[in-house]
Amino acid sequence: ILLLKKAAYEVYFPNVFELPSGKVNPINPIIKHTPVREMHEETSLKINNIFTELKPIIYTTEKAVVNNTGREILVFKSCI
Repeated sequence: ILLLKKAAYEVYFPNVFELPSGKVNPINPIIKHTPVREMHEETSLKINNIFTELKPIIYTTEKAVVNNTGREILVFKSCI
């Protein structure tokens, strides 16, 4: 399992370790292709084979932040 550390200057969740993540590409909507593509986009690493799948886990984190107008907004990060 590869975790990436977000930069200290990030507005949302600075210095947090997280899995490479992203959205399913509408041109290639096969869910198994998404982590392979995202891994390459975020790390330049290439995945040749997926040997197994992890059991599904669900978690959510949240953090209140202030936007550029000074209003508080709620930011969610979820993983399924």
